[in-house]
Amino acid sequence: MVVIEVRNAELLETVAKEAKRLNIANGAIVSLIGAVDSFTISTMSTHDATKDIISDYSVPAEMTGTGEIANGAAGYPPHARYDRVIATVAFPRVPPAHLEQTHAGALILIPLSFAGRGGLMALLRRDESAGASGRFLAQYGGFMAVRNVPEPAAPKIRPRLLAAARPTEVPPAALTDAHPAAFYLSLCCSSPYRTLGFTPDDHSTGRQTWGRGADGSTFALTTLGDTPHVAAEGPLWATLEAAYTQWRALGQPARDRFGITAERARQWVWLDHPGHVIIEPGMSC
Repeated sequence: MVVIEVRNAELLETVAKEAKRLNIANGAIVSLIGAVDSFTISTMSTHDATKDIISDYSVPAEMTGTGEIANGAAGYPPHARYDRVIATVAFPRVPPAHLEQTHAGALILIPLSFAGRGGLMALLRRDESAGASGRFLAQYGGFMAVRNVPEPAAPKIRPRLLAAARPTEVPPAALTDAHPAAFYLSLCCSSPYRTLGFTPDDHSTGRQTWGRGADGSTFALTTLGDTPHVAAEGPLWATLEAAYTQWRALGQPARDRFGITAERARQWVWLDHPGHVIIEPGMSC
């Protein structure tokens, strides 16, 4: 028996991380027992799967339940086929099982995490040929990624790197989830990256955003005067900078103008219609 204690943290995210650390395999039975002083519950509307109903409770409560740890990418064959699939964990691509285990006409609501970030959610409709296609939703969906997606180490702050900084057109805010270009930068990056942002206490620069990729690439993005500057080592920054330039050349499109089509042998992200291919997941723009 293994006990996982969750204190002042998101319940399922913490359990998932600890299960990975402890090498708990699929099929393990999990019993959840706990108490809280306050909590928030998010449920989906019966009539619109894209809408959240948020309920806050400022009262003590006990929490109990039993479940099974399973591979969400494999779906759940015993009860297939389904008319609706709603995923609350982010995948790097649409799992083939979600196509195979649904009826034609079924809806699949799925968070997609390109390069380990981006907050994209897609609402797909399954077609007669076992494929599915649909647009990304306008709202940000920050779901944790599945356990088999590698997470880069935290960026190392190396102030000396900024001595080699050069001007760039990419503003530091473009690496934050709130910026309209952030999803496109992650979309065009073939491997995960992680960022850390802060403003120096001495205000020697503007806000600094440090990044590190799974391949060891590092970059530091900041503002000197009124001009964004960057210093980088490795290929990651060149990919992000090129993606920002391309996003602007496309007219700075919002995320809900993009969509994804998934077939048995191929998946691709498109702009406005499936014929305008932007990228296939796992590749660079």
